[in-house]
Amino acid sequence: MKTEVVSGQRLYDTVQSLLAGQSPMSRALLFGGERLSVCDEGVALKFEGQVVGLATIAPEGEATSNVAEAQSGTPTIVGLYVRPEDKGDVMDLLRERSEFNLKFRPENRLSR
Repeated sequence: MKTEVVSGQRLYDTVQSLLAGQSPMSRALLFGGERLSVCDEGVALKFEGQVVGLATIAPEGEATSNVAEAQSGTPTIVGLYVRPEDKGDVMDLLRERSEFNLKFRPENRLSR
């Protein structure tokens, strides 16, 4: 699997192609309303040339429903979606990578 950063119109096109044929509720909950409008880029997960997952990123944080409240200013993952048929493979990949990272980080090594 490979990752690709997408932005601008490519971000919107990636959302559309990823969710084509999927539940309209997924689109509404994860990428509807103002949720996608605060995102300037996303990270697409590709397998054999097809996008199988996407994380959208809001550089200034997610918009709130309270008009008096501003965005947090902290970069935030707003939506995270993996096609249902690919969830098992993606979870295996994440588990494999996180175990590798935890095992080999210098701060996790035992000193002798």
